[in-house]
Amino acid sequence: MKHLMLIVLILWSGLLLAQEGGIPTKYMNDPAADLTLNGKLLLPDDVHEMYTKSNGKYDISKLNPIETSDLWKNTFTKTLPVEIPAVNDQAEVEYHSPILSPSGIFRFNILNKNGDNKFYTMMLSKTVHSSLLAKSLLRKIGYQVPDIKRIPQVTVKFKTEKDKLLFINYLEKVAMAGAAKNWIVEDLGDKLILQDVVVLKSNNIIYNLAYGVTPEMIQGRRLISATAVPLSIVNLTESVNMLRYTAGSISNNKVVLDVTNLEDFQCTWDDARWITRRIEKLTRQDWQEIVASADVPKVVQQVLLERIISRRNSVMKIFKIDAEQLPIDNNINNGLELVNGKLTQKSWPGYASQFAHGDPASPLSDSDMRAWVKSRALSTAMELGLGLINQLPFMGTDINKMSEGIVKKEMEKGLAQAIIDKKPFEMPVKTFVFPTVRGNLIFSRNLVTGTYLGTDNLVQLVDTVGVSINAGVYAGTMGISTKKIKSKDLMPINIAGGAQVAYLRTYAHLRPAYYIRQSLKYPFINVLVPLVKIDLGRKLHAAYATVINPEASEEQRRDAVASALAPFKETMKVGESILVTDSLVKNAGAQAGANIYGKLFSASVGLSSNHIVMS
Repeated sequence: MKHLMLIVLILWSGLLLAQEGGIPTKYMNDPAADLTLNGKLLLPDDVHEMYTKSNGKYDISKLNPIETSDLWKNTFTKTLPVEIPAVNDQAEVEYHSPILSPSGIFRFNILNKNGDNKFYTMMLSKTVHSSLLAKSLLRKIGYQVPDIKRIPQVTVKFKTEKDKLLFINYLEKVAMAGAAKNWIVEDLGDKLILQDVVVLKSNNIIYNLAYGVTPEMIQGRRLISATAVPLSIVNLTESVNMLRYTAGSISNNKVVLDVTNLEDFQCTWDDARWITRRIEKLTRQDWQEIVASADVPKVVQQVLLERIISRRNSVMKIFKIDAEQLPIDNNINNGLELVNGKLTQKSWPGYASQFAHGDPASPLSDSDMRAWVKSRALSTAMELGLGLINQLPFMGTDINKMSEGIVKKEMEKGLAQAIIDKKPFEMPVKTFVFPTVRGNLIFSRNLVTGTYLGTDNLVQLVDTVGVSINAGVYAGTMGISTKKIKSKDLMPINIAGGAQVAYLRTYAHLRPAYYIRQSLKYPFINVLVPLVKIDLGRKLHAAYATVINPEASEEQRRDAVASALAPFKETMKVGESILVTDSLVKNAGAQAGANIYGKLFSASVGLSSNHIVMS
């Protein structure tokens, strides 16, 4: 029964998956700094006082941000403005230079020499359509967002063919935006005809919130923090089939939204409810206009509209907004590319994205729950087996065996002396100290959800391997006893203590699993993959040394970075991560215990202190 309960607890612990990020579902004494009432700016302390004096009944979420900012006005856009593209379709532009961008996005500067002769920024990414959706949704609810315009096709001219090759290399191996063939329609020597690109101004006087936020942008402002909600609704990473019908969920009293780096938004419950109320006022016609602005094929728009409206409905429920649920058709069908709410055609002429890639079965489906139980059973069996290995004698000091040996030796010595002295034997009161050392193997596979050590995916498979080595001292006592209550019998008391330092090095390989059954498809031998990829880190260090070398040319630095990143592209897929963690754990403790009724009942009390240093 004891072992059964242990297994149940282990399985249950796997279900309680930690989520570091998230929006708390209650007031946390953190009102925004840009709220107004009757046109007057309120200090956060003023807002907090209003809330506390009303015993929590005052609804802070109904306070609007100040309108003096160029980012937002308290208006709704009935019809989205028609954007005049800075660069026309089929135009020819001159390539200038790449721009440092987040992984998966390739931005570069171009000169519109045959147009207005100005510099602009172009972007290649599987997420461009998500940015177009976000731009239109934010504009609908009052935000000022700089123009972002999709160009179906453009010719980019390079100074030399070498510059063209460097452009392709940067796209694939530095920006990690994907295979160049997704965007290159034709190679014309010193020119490339590209498809599915977006163009925007090189320098904007206001933030382009369609691309998300960074922590330094927030400055305690609701109007920026709250954008986590609309961005989660239209977070189309590439595939419409992979876009879930819900934009988030509630776990451990926190709202987890489907948006990258949710914690960066610093969004509160009241911030989210404020902007969700604004979103609630949009009609189905508004959503049709927003989806049309993404400039995707008409049949893709059909299913995308239904999924985005469903995600809109989900945030209304999550943030408890009394709103009408807009009707959706999750089995929309045209009998060709669209069958029962899913796209069947992966590649679309004129587009780099594969809108039909993947199929996100619900992680809570019956088949996935069975897969989760099987996965946990296999992981638990592996952990129990490893625990037995780590307890083998050659893995370290057996403290119980050492202590019993010392006590036995002292008893034999004392008994022999008692016989010689012809006196009754009494256990001598003594202390003993001996050094301890132990090594442990770390080998595990787990499924986690949400944020895990800085990574963020719905479901992730985490393979971890590592070792730990600890050394310390153990101190014990013998011969201490006291009389039992209402009895002349003696009750032995054991007092022991120790201190140790442990060093841990772990390698964790994280890969997204779009549904739980997928995790069972990876062989358990793949748990050792992090060890195989350690050498990739050495190549990065070598590249870094070249980059900071003042004598290295720009070309040498670029080649070093591209060479170091090439193996990652070959061995790791998008979304995978390798995390190397070093930990130093210091521990000290003491314990006193006694067997009150033989082996039937014992009692003990202990005290311990831990300190962990991680890098």
